[in-house]
Amino acid sequence: MTDKTPPPMPYHEDGMATIHHADCETVLHDLHDIGLVFTSPPYNLGMGLDDVPVETMHDRRSRSRHGAAANRLTASYDEHDDAMLQADYIAWQRRVLHACWDTLATGGAIFYNHKPRSQAGFYRTPLDIVPPDLPVRQVIIWDRVERGQAYTQQAFVPTCEWIVVLARPTFRLKDRAASSIGDVWRVHADRDGHGHPCPFPIGLPARAINAASIVGPILDPFMGVGTTLRAAVDAGVPAIGIDRSERYCELAVNRLAQATLDFA
Repeated sequence: MTDKTPPPMPYHEDGMATIHHADCETVLHDLHDIGLVFTSPPYNLGMGLDDVPVETMHDRRSRSRHGAAANRLTASYDEHDDAMLQADYIAWQRRVLHACWDTLATGGAIFYNHKPRSQAGFYRTPLDIVPPDLPVRQVIIWDRVERGQAYTQQAFVPTCEWIVVLARPTFRLKDRAASSIGDVWRVHADRDGHGHPCPFPIGLPARAINAASIVGPILDPFMGVGTTLRAAVDAGVPAIGIDRSERYCELAVNRLAQATLDFA
């Protein structure tokens, strides 16, 4: 007899894509043999600068503008206010990344999209979030092409995000052509949004999926509106998505049902 809680029934399952309406931490421990994780979590933008000492602020008006912009952006998130204390946020992300790592097949990898930020004289990068005991294989720079809106006299406007690759020792790319893609990916940001406040473009997971030697399904524990799942299904690879928002789950199901491909 066991006290283990049975996994929740999928919100959607169609033979290629499986969607779970749940907190990812309640589902990940039941998954295994995942070929590739491609995900982009909430960035905790609503945190703003609340955990940075006020005496380090050179421009309090910049702090106010940043906080207001972040609040407008994250107000449209479902089931998450994106304003955790930074220490709590990092602890949460490290738990999730460890759980994702445990799901991987022998040659699997995690592609973790996150954003570096310069705030009040401090530069925070995704490597500050990634667990130090997980092996970083590479950092890919996503050139968003369009210029950002975070204007400040303290730093240059950010025009890129990072994709940190955490890989099992036997993870490999398909061939020389896949490697030749390089570590700077110039992909336009997603202007549509598909009902999400800040989705990444389908070209990012599509590029990773098409370049990697994958054995096993694709996983996105912060599925949003299903961009990673759409890219996987388009490539003929099974996919699993998890999101705590039922509205996003519904939008992802509708997106998967589209007859036409979603090009980047």
